Amino acid sequence: MINSHDEAFSIAPSPENMDDEEDDDLSPQTNHDAIQEAFLRFYVAVLLNYRKFLMFPTENNPLNCGFQTTPFLDSQKSEFQKFLKQLTATQMFDSFITKRLYSPGLDDVTFFDESIDAKFNRYKMRVVKIETPFLQVRRARRGAQSERKAFLSLSFE
Repeated sequence: MINSHDEAFSIAPSPENMDDEEDDDLSPQTNHDAIQEAFLRFYVAVLLNYRKFLMFPTENNPLNCGFQTTPFLDSQKSEFQKFLKQLTATQMFDSFITKRLYSPGLDDVTFFDESIDAKFNRYKMRVVKIETPFLQVRRARRGAQSERKAFLSLSFE
């Protein structure tokens, strides 16, 4: 069972594989995993451009920081604005923005931001890809686990 919202990101699959068909080498996805993946894809799509509206603290003005909610909402499609207005008013969103502003190197923040970058990288018109080293390490680990499983199954046949 997940004890906090942070743990949801730590076990989510790499977004680079979200649009791909399921790999035969990996263990089958559970319903729990599928739900997490669906929520991740949803939040990546909904908050795709949230970083444009972050206000970082500066030495001269350390208190003028946060999230520009009104411009963010105005930039969204009208059919999503009511939902996003409620979302941006939640404690969960406030906590996320605080972590993003003051602890951007945390794994869950890095995972989410690189998930957004990976989505941008999938755009066919994008010539220059955004680096996603955190996701590449996660993908490499998944590949190594698959190779070990294949090796063990061949070794003991």
